[in-house]
Amino acid sequence: MSRIITPQDFQFRTIPYEHQTVAFERSRDKPDYAYLMEMGTGVSLVQYTLNDLLYFRDAKTYEIKTGSKLLWGEDIRGKIPLKAKDLSPWNGIRFLLRRPPGLNACFSHEFLANAPNEKEKEAIYTECSRVYLDGGALLTILLRNYQPSFLERSKVMTASLATALPDLAEKIPNLVEKVVFFTNLKLSPDEKKYDAIDPVKLWFETRKDLGIILRYFMEHQLGEKAEGWAELFDRYNTRMDRDFVDELAYFYLKKRFKIASKPLARLANIAYQRLFCLKYVSKLYKLKRIFYWRALTEFPTFEVNTSALMLLFSLNEDGTLDRDLFDSFVKSLSRIYPVKIEGSTDEELWEEGVNACVKADRVFLDTVYGWG
Repeated sequence: MSRIITPQDFQFRTIPYEHQTVAFERSRDKPDYAYLMEMGTGVSLVQYTLNDLLYFRDAKTYEIKTGSKLLWGEDIRGKIPLKAKDLSPWNGIRFLLRRPPGLNACFSHEFLANAPNEKEKEAIYTECSRVYLDGGALLTILLRNYQPSFLERSKVMTASLATALPDLAEKIPNLVEKVVFFTNLKLSPDEKKYDAIDPVKLWFETRKDLGIILRYFMEHQLGEKAEGWAELFDRYNTRMDRDFVDELAYFYLKKRFKIASKPLARLANIAYQRLFCLKYVSKLYKLKRIFYWRALTEFPTFEVNTSALMLLFSLNEDGTLDRDLFDSFVKSLSRIYPVKIEGSTDEELWEEGVNACVKADRVFLDTVYGWG
């Protein structure tokens, strides 16, 4: 049996969930914030079958093929058929859409009046850096030159972004510099550089850049325009449910069974989503003793993330909330999780919204890891 470890396995991760989310436990006497997890570093041990590696069209599979080290056993990496050109930009979008729940959770409304402490600053730095690092993954896929290492991605962007994606480079002139900065800081942490960053300013700037990248992809790569944030994020939810999962199913059927049928891939996607919804509702009942029948018809995988985006952009820099966008967040998340908002002030609404988002995300992540 082979054991392959990729460079991406060694990075800041939250505990116990490997892909994100909440960065710290806030220091206030609110029981709901017990759901916020402590930050930590760790190594993820994930088991893949040979079929997973041969037939799954995913960036992680490509990283295993091209950027991993074999510790012992048979080297099966040469059998993996996936090529860089096979990677869809939806892989990169999926990475970025995992960032909003963590961005929400690491930020408190009270930071607008009182500076975060050292632990809270670290959480903000970590979550914001992930946006730029994962943004590099998406952009190198768009540049048709995806690399399995953070450093190589930053080099690709430095060489090609301005000429290959000029519209995006114009909207975020220092995007490459930010990706390079956080890449170098990840590889060689420097406390002095962290201390020089204003965490609140960084959070809002990161949010702005994330929004620009997501809108750019929808408009320039997909040719779709959305009037406001709520419409944009709803479209992402729809397109990810349909296009991204359809692509995975199509690649699997083609490579595994030599069946190149988009209608059949569509049916496989529908069947998979219904099964996952059943798993999610079962997990929600086990964890919360809540039978939420609405979630049987709504695919939660991307609903959590796009709902979190609505919450993320509802907070204005002066501390007020965009109530319309916040209401869109509540409506969206309520499709898969019972949201109860009782606050009246903008601060109370924001904190309760974050708490609901975190709870829903935990149920989703528990579902990803099986029935137990």
